[in-house]
Amino acid sequence: MLIKNTRYHYGIVTRSLHWLVALLVIGQILVGFYTTTFADPSAKSWLMFLHKSVGLTILWLMLLRIIWVFTNRQPGYEARVPLWQRALARLIHFLLYILLLALPISGWIMSTAADRTPSYFGLFNLPLPGIPVSKALASTADNLHVVLVWIAIALVVLHIAAGLKHHFINRDNVLRRMWHGQ
Repeated sequence: MLIKNTRYHYGIVTRSLHWLVALLVIGQILVGFYTTTFADPSAKSWLMFLHKSVGLTILWLMLLRIIWVFTNRQPGYEARVPLWQRALARLIHFLLYILLLALPISGWIMSTAADRTPSYFGLFNLPLPGIPVSKALASTADNLHVVLVWIAIALVVLHIAAGLKHHFINRDNVLRRMWHGQ
C-alpha cells in the first residue's frame, strides 16, 4: 500500500483525505439543510454545535490536504483524457479547494460575529480573532455561507458526475485511482 502518490497512482494519505472530506462535506450539507427544519430549539442547537465542529474539522483537514498536495507529487492524467477535460478538472478541483476553505471560514465569521462562538466538540471555544460582534457582519457572512453552499453543491455534483462518466462511459482509471489507488 502506497503512502505517498506516485506518477500514476494516489497514495493512501491522498485517498483517505479525499474520501473523509467528501463524507464530511455531504454530511454537512445534509445536516445544514435538516437543521433549518427543526422547531425544537435544543435539537437545533445540538445539530448546529455538531455542524460547527465538523465544519472546523473540514477546515483543518483541507489545510492539511493543501500542505500534502504541495509536498507530494500529483499523478498525471491518462493520455487519452482530452486537454479540455484536464483543464476543467483542474479548475473544478481548485474551486472545490477554495470553497472548502471559504465555507468553514464564513461559518466561523458568522458564529463569532453573532456572539455564538463555536465550541470544538465541547473541548474548547474557538472565537475567530479580529471578528467583532456585529449583527450586520453576521448577516453578511450568513448570506455568503448560503451562496457558497449552493455553489459547492453544484461543483460536487459535477465532480461526482465526471467521476462516474469516466468510470462507466469512458471506462478509464480516473475514478479507480481515487477509489483504491490503481
